[in-house]
Amino acid sequence: GVVKVVLDVDGEHLRVLVIDHGAGVPPDREDVLFELFGRADASDSARTSGLGLGLPISDRLLARMAETSPT
Repeated sequence: GVVKVVLDVDGEHLRVLVIDHGAGVPPDREDVLFELFGRADASDSARTSGLGLGLPISDRLLARMAETSPT
């Protein structure tokens, strides 16, 4: 499907929104999405591929950029 990334600038704050129309994340798995190798479906027979690295890496990159951005 299509994944949409939206940047919302409000003064000195930047919000990054990632919007998709996938299967969703069960509420009991939301806490692991930003952990390395954390996946919404952690079973061996998961229907979707992926290592669970995209969101954690993106989160860390954005945090680093925020730390080093000029004020």
